[in-house]
Amino acid sequence: MTRLRSRFSAVLAIAIMAGACDNPGGPHRPGEYNLQVIGVPPGASSFTPADIDDRVVVGAAEVGGRMVAARWNGGGWTLLNTGAPAGCDSEATAISGGNVAGEISCGADTYGWATGIAGRVDPAPHTFVDINAEGTVAGTRGRTQSELRAFVARSGLFTVLLPPGAEASAAAGIADDGQVAVTGFSGCGPAGCTRSSVWVWRAGEWSEAPLPPGADRTEAVAVSSEGHVAGFGIRDADQDSILENDLQPVFVWERDDDLDGLPVIPGTRVVVRDVASSAFVVGSALRPDRPAQPTYGVIWGEGRLYYLTERMMREFEDWQIEAALGIDDQGHIAAIGTHRETGETGAVLLIPVNPP
Repeated sequence: MTRLRSRFSAVLAIAIMAGACDNPGGPHRPGEYNLQVIGVPPGASSFTPADIDDRVVVGAAEVGGRMVAARWNGGGWTLLNTGAPAGCDSEATAISGGNVAGEISCGADTYGWATGIAGRVDPAPHTFVDINAEGTVAGTRGRTQSELRAFVARSGLFTVLLPPGAEASAAAGIADDGQVAVTGFSGCGPAGCTRSSVWVWRAGEWSEAPLPPGADRTEAVAVSSEGHVAGFGIRDADQDSILENDLQPVFVWERDDDLDGLPVIPGTRVVVRDVASSAFVVGSALRPDRPAQPTYGVIWGEGRLYYLTERMMREFEDWQIEAALGIDDQGHIAAIGTHRETGETGAVLLIPVNPP
């Protein structure tokens, strides 16, 4: 499974659509969900999920004022030994096939760690954004947008990925077959880059995603284990005021295939977080017309956006799902939720009644 580390993106994956889609969905639309509270590791004050695979959730727990990479597998917690120096923070950002990747932050310095990788792969600041079932890591190095470089790392080999015509690049994720979703940037200067497009790299070959209607450029957010890329488009006219756009398309795309737009309820701002092999896409939404309501966890099925709160089984209908942070290929979702009666809040696992 995959996640984008947005620190390397000059533009947040936020979308505002002008029109709604009332299509009731297709055969892969999401059904209803049961809920299991994940809680926090012993001695921790909080836990924030980052990714999920086969119902195993990884993320970061706050322990003694520091963030520590943690894993929950249903039967208990493990604080992960990342090799972080004393006084530094760590987090797990991705999991696939039992392999875990994450990052360590020591002040302004950030670097990646992963299962099967010993030591630091690059002296420059970098992050590991994803890992696949084979243990290959996708990441991004550099500080400013114009100096970013996507890369893959495996068995001591470090390969920089720069799409054709791009001046900078950032990785969004890696599929099980080794293809990497990358955002290529151009028109770069000290203030950043003015153009971007979504690419997939596989065994040295590049494929570029088409532009969604109404967009001048695109950025990748995540890729599924089977190569579905989730991303968003940007209109150049609104690049300095992204939250005020009346059209900010989001999409899912598979290499050498058509690009499918993801509809958004009018006036809703959304953040895309993850995509599964079923092409389900999850994230969160903010409704400016409901200022008293927190954010909503959302999922896109075929042809429609759904609020996850409204997909809960009756015995869990008092839970408000505020953000969906990861989805695995069995349809389990790592999320943040709040019980509206008791006020209990924190990490939860959403379990589909009818898996895809």
